[in-house]
Amino acid sequence: MMTTVDIGDGPTSPTTRYYGFALRLAFRYIGNMEKALAVTRDVLTRMNQENISINSEASYPRIQQLLINTSIFEALRSKNPVANTHPDIWEMPDDKEAREQAIFYRDLILLLISLPLLPRLLYNLCGIDGWPPAKAAVRLGISPSRAKTLLAKTRTMLKKKIKEIPMTKKLQ
Repeated sequence: MMTTVDIGDGPTSPTTRYYGFALRLAFRYIGNMEKALAVTRDVLTRMNQENISINSEASYPRIQQLLINTSIFEALRSKNPVANTHPDIWEMPDDKEAREQAIFYRDLILLLISLPLLPRLLYNLCGIDGWPPAKAAVRLGISPSRAKTLLAKTRTMLKKKIKEIPMTKKLQ
């Protein structure tokens, strides 16, 4: 069953774009679409309470910070190792090249959420969202040296696994 969000604003509205961005970000951290949707709705409520506008590009860093912190909190709270990755949550374009790229993106995200919790959160923070390892270590409650070591191990492991994804074999 596909998870849908009816926000009634049309495909190009700021709210629709926010949901797309927010769901992708939360899903990367949590690995469960229902929980990612709950986090997205929670952050939207908090944005309304703090008078943060979706329409203002200046608000995007604060929105991203809220999403990341709330997603990390949910991931650590639930410690749910089983990802909810039902295939219907992935929209596939009709164009062959776009479809291949969408499948590759899906495979990368599924690979990322298959990581154990701490390496997944650390790689999301440092490898994707650009946080310095020391800042990520503080956020996750680990030492900076452990964060650097774990990040290096995670990158090495991901590089090996990415080579196994069919599209990367085709690109080499």
